[in-house]
Amino acid sequence: MKNIGLLVVWVLLLIGANAVAQFEEGTSEELQEMKFHERLSYGGNLGLNFGNITLINVTPSVGYRFTPKFTSGLTATYQFLRNNLIGFQTSMYGGGPFARYRFFRGWFAHAQYEILNLEAPKSQISNEWERTNVHIPLVGLGVMQLLGSGVYLQILALYDVNDDWRSPYVPFMGLPIIVRGGISIGL
Repeated sequence: MKNIGLLVVWVLLLIGANAVAQFEEGTSEELQEMKFHERLSYGGNLGLNFGNITLINVTPSVGYRFTPKFTSGLTATYQFLRNNLIGFQTSMYGGGPFARYRFFRGWFAHAQYEILNLEAPKSQISNEWERTNVHIPLVGLGVMQLLGSGVYLQILALYDVNDDWRSPYVPFMGLPIIVRGGISIGL
């Protein structure tokens, strides 16, 4: 497990080194001349896992560039989970706002407040389940790599501030860390 963590850090550093040479930020003047739709960015995440545990995650996002370095917007999330080992199946959905500040070339700070509606036990020792909203504030760092013509590959490491036991996100190496990757268009 320790090797996986080192691999993730190594990949982030390599992508960041490449992004330094390829990242285009623009100026405030160029941004002010843009029309509303030109300041929008679209992206998201798609996750697929099949086997004894099946997870399908679709998370589109849309953001607005307020400044050359600051983007904020909304995400929507749908996740399907089936665990054949315990005979459990559910759908989770939700979304929330996010903010992103680019501080050095392709590197950025990211904050997000996600609310997921999901099925969870009534307590940590209960066998009774209920549908509830789980609030998940996330903060972290990411790096993006220009793939060409306004299309970026991004990788984020986010810390789950609440570390709520009902959260569907499995701790990474024993920590409430979520690793995400995705494509963004129009940054």
